[in-house]
This record gives sequence, C-alpha cells and structure tokens, in this order.
Amino acid sequence: MPVNQSSDLVVRIAAAPSDLAAVRDLWREYWRSIDLPDEFQGFGEELKSLPGVYGADGGALLIAFAERAPAGTIALRRLNDRAARSSACTCARRFAAGDWAAIYSTT
Repeated sequence: MPVNQSSDLVVRIAAAPSDLAAVRDLWREYWRSIDLPDEFQGFGEELKSLPGVYGADGGALLIAFAERAPAGTIALRRLNDRAARSSACTCARRFAAGDWAAIYSTT
C-alpha cells in the first residue's frame, strides 16, 4: 500500500513510556533488517537505557507518527563536552518504517 504523502505526520520528542516503547520497536526492526546481534556496539543496552545519551541533557530522541502509527525515529546527541557551547551534534539511529522508508531515502 503506497504512503499517502498528504497524511497527517506528527514528529515529537519521544518522552512518554509509549513513545519509548515505539522507538524500541522501530530500532529492533532496523537492527533485524541489517542482521546484527543485540550485543554489537552495545545496542541491547542502549535499548534498555532509552532515552539514555539521547535525553534532554545534550540530545533529543524524536519519533514520527503517520496516521497515529509509528513511522520513524531519529536520535541526536551532543558530540562532546565542548559542543555544549555550540550546536554541534551527531545524528544516529535514523530509521523510517515500512512505506515511509522509500520516501525518506529519497530526501
């Protein structure tokens, strides 16, 4: 089923327990798609500690909903302590689910 690009898309900080659960599900879907074990690069521990390094102190964990269903996620974190005085950050864990992946990969 193609994605209706005019559908309601909501992006917000993943703060509520239900948001964090949806982020975990999206991240697991991504991790399975690239066939890596949870132990690789501490992924399993990162899931358990969400929002972790992507929390309000130096980061942001965002989730996108399309028609009220989780559609994607992106995580931002400060590069280092010196970056606290600037806007320098790194973007990690970018993932768009299902039909949204095709649209995301072209932008």
